[in-house]
Amino acid sequence: MNWQKRLWLTIRDFLTYRNSLPKMIPDNEFKSHDDFMFDSRNYYVKGASFNYVISQQMSIAVSKQQGLTNSLRKCPPAVYAYSKQFERALAAQIIMLAPMAPHFSSELWSGFVSAPKRLNNSEEIIWDKAVLDQEWPVVDLDYQLELSFQVNGHENALVKIARKDLENLPKEKALEMALQQKEVQTTLTKRNILDVRYDCHKGFDGILNIITDQPPPKVKEADSV
Repeated sequence: MNWQKRLWLTIRDFLTYRNSLPKMIPDNEFKSHDDFMFDSRNYYVKGASFNYVISQQMSIAVSKQQGLTNSLRKCPPAVYAYSKQFERALAAQIIMLAPMAPHFSSELWSGFVSAPKRLNNSEEIIWDKAVLDQEWPVVDLDYQLELSFQVNGHENALVKIARKDLENLPKEKALEMALQQKEVQTTLTKRNILDVRYDCHKGFDGILNIITDQPPPKVKEADSV
């Protein structure tokens, strides 16, 4: 399949550029690519993990992983060679593939860990262990997750908040934030709040849903004469 071929090409290029270092690109250009890989890794780890674990929609989990492959393939040689965020994203790509394709992911992992000039010395990647023995990748604590404010299940507003802050955000504070949003205030005009439901899974976006009674019926305009 095309995706399988693109993954092979990514590992091949990774090995090529780690064994024979290419010329470095300007700092501002490198930082742009490095930041892009940080965002891509977190976005697709969040999406793939949610569909693996919470919604259990495997086809969407695959689609999210393919999105991460697209991001990896966009990078120039210098990013393959010198970017820690690229290295982290490629590791996450292979680990997330393992439940669906253990043999293929093991072959990719073998190529990945054989590359010289490693950049990640944390315990996030266990270099001397097989892919099936790796910890599942998680969203970084400083990555901005979404907190959706809904009224009766319909999204009215959205804010970005770091994962470390979202996971410590109590329901009362989330409701206070929701009531400060103009869109929520407008929707709640002439409605009474009946219940508030707060759903926040570790490492994923949060939802605060305000349940109300129905708004009063609109006054019908008098028929024109």
